[in-house]
Amino acid sequence: MEPFCRNSAVARHYAKCFRQRSTESNSFGMAGAVCSVRPLSLEDYLYQLQDEPGSTQVFIGELHMKGDFVKFNNNGGSVNKAEHRAHCEIAQAFSHFTFDESHRELLVVDIQGVPAVDEKTGGIKLHLTDPQVHCRYGNYESFGDGDLKEDGVRKFFGTHVCNRLCRKMKLRPVSEYDFIPPKAVVQFPGVSEAFLWTLTAETLKTVRAKYGLAEVVFPNSIIGPLLEAKLWGRTRDTSRAKEAIEQSVERLLKEHCYWVPLSIHVDQVALKNCLAKLDGVQTFPWPGMWPRYVLVHPLKAGPEVEQTLQNQISSSDLDGFQLV
Repeated sequence: MEPFCRNSAVARHYAKCFRQRSTESNSFGMAGAVCSVRPLSLEDYLYQLQDEPGSTQVFIGELHMKGDFVKFNNNGGSVNKAEHRAHCEIAQAFSHFTFDESHRELLVVDIQGVPAVDEKTGGIKLHLTDPQVHCRYGNYESFGDGDLKEDGVRKFFGTHVCNRLCRKMKLRPVSEYDFIPPKAVVQFPGVSEAFLWTLTAETLKTVRAKYGLAEVVFPNSIIGPLLEAKLWGRTRDTSRAKEAIEQSVERLLKEHCYWVPLSIHVDQVALKNCLAKLDGVQTFPWPGMWPRYVLVHPLKAGPEVEQTLQNQISSSDLDGFQLV
């Protein structure tokens, strides 16, 4: 349910931006009329079963749309060119627009709904529903199983042919998009919003200009226990930028977290089981693949967590897992 709402919210935002841009440029002017695209989130309603007292089963519905239902494109790159050509052009341009407007990070696809004509102006209208967002870099919370990430973006632009609307809105041509993988990736724990804000302000937003990188992409909120910053550019430049980010991460982790040292021969399964029993604190094995520490947030909870871990280890007699 949350991914559905998240998809709808993102699509609705870009639908509003799309309408504004099209109005400013009169991109869809036909006989003096400007196309109107209705936000992709119709009035959603949350329902709960009444015949089962205390039931936690819920479902979402939305208002019925009158007219012929048409799917203009899907999340796998297919395009419907046979039906409602003018409406289809708008749908494809809208998907393209979302990628440009989101700085090449999000793509709204699975464009489907009811094509219509405004009775007053004669302009083209689209009433759309149930969109899907492809999150290219995974820097947002989940958009569901339909989010094919970079692969979905590639599939869309593998079949997309810019139409007159793309050109009138001055969207970037497909040939200018570069889908090469990042030259370097830096991982760091999602400790807190304060930690991420400081890292972003002090380092992530500055390394591109400082080291002459082509692109730097990083999450703008805590979306999981492990976050990534992706770097594009020449090998020498990305290596220097990566080192600078890693140094900044380590310094900030020491300010925000309590470090519990581990034995060099740590049993990672045993460690995971022990950490799962802790309540009310955040813990991060660090570094990720071969942890030598457990980072504890908030900082003040560290000594108590260290003692609790020691007690759990002693009582469970786990071979190969000990604190230093």
